[in-house]
Amino acid sequence: MAIVDSFASLDSCAFESVFSEGAGGSILVQAAVFLLFQNEGRNFAHRQSELVITNSSFLSGRAKLGGGAIYCGPSSICGIASSNFLGNTAHHASSGGAILSHSSDLSIASAVFTDNTAIGGGGGSLFWQDIQPKLPPNAPDFCDFSEFSAESAAIFGPCAASNAI
Repeated sequence: MAIVDSFASLDSCAFESVFSEGAGGSILVQAAVFLLFQNEGRNFAHRQSELVITNSSFLSGRAKLGGGAIYCGPSSICGIASSNFLGNTAHHASSGGAILSHSSDLSIASAVFTDNTAIGGGGGSLFWQDIQPKLPPNAPDFCDFSEFSAESAAIFGPCAASNAI
């Protein structure tokens, strides 16, 4: 499922054994970039995509380019609450076995991560680039806040990883 330049809200959905040749095994959220030309110069402008997921499950998803279940691309907003990620796999250097967040506004209210794998690199469950995911107030750390079991990553931490901020 691709969400480009739009809004989607998913409640009580189940995604199982979905494969992507690109990023985001089950869901890809991305904003298209378009150019505005003004007189003699040009300015870049971004559109925005938004996804809200509640009470959903992502089972055995796979993606070649990261985010075994979900890819949240630049200029996107992704919110996740009360959802489960089980047995998802990503095969890329900056992977995220379950979720890859690339310059996006990702927030996680609660989630359970089990047996997710980042074969090519970082974050057995989550890999983020540039913008750290938001957690509820008083949540000390993503890895302490969510439930994890048997996560694995080839290079970076089994729970979550990021590039240098």
